Amino acid sequence: MSRRLLPWSILIVLLFSSVLPVHGQPAAEGPALLYSANGTAVMERIIEWFGGCSAETGQLQGQVVDEQQGTPLSDVELTVEPQLLPAQLTDSSGRYTMTLPAGYYALTAARPGYITATVPTVLVLPGQSTVLDLALRRQEVLLYLPLLWVGEGGVP
Repeated sequence: MSRRLLPWSILIVLLFSSVLPVHGQPAAEGPALLYSANGTAVMERIIEWFGGCSAETGQLQGQVVDEQQGTPLSDVELTVEPQLLPAQLTDSSGRYTMTLPAGYYALTAARPGYITATVPTVLVLPGQSTVLDLALRRQEVLLYLPLLWVGEGGVP
């Protein structure tokens, strides 16, 4: 069972902070030692008092296909923002699965020869799988060929 921090419970911890030791050291008298040199003593005491909080996770999964042909695309680079994981590639069937803390993300899919696609708001719910299939459009390649005009007098 996870414990949730309520504003009044933080106040209680601060009021009784002289009772809670930091890193197994005896508590000091008065509030002077509420802060450590790097400012983490209070937070460490709160975490020790209430227990560590583990983030609830969910999954983001789906398949990436070619928009015109509908064929699966392998090696599509998928990134999420905020960036909690390194970029991930789709497998040979175009599928991907990411385990993320619950929350909102932006998902970007990129592959050479295709237009990069971004879904700005993806909701990952705790303990659930969010399915997001993507179709990437081929990038049009314009080929310019020099045109040589040969007139009556030859090449100018």
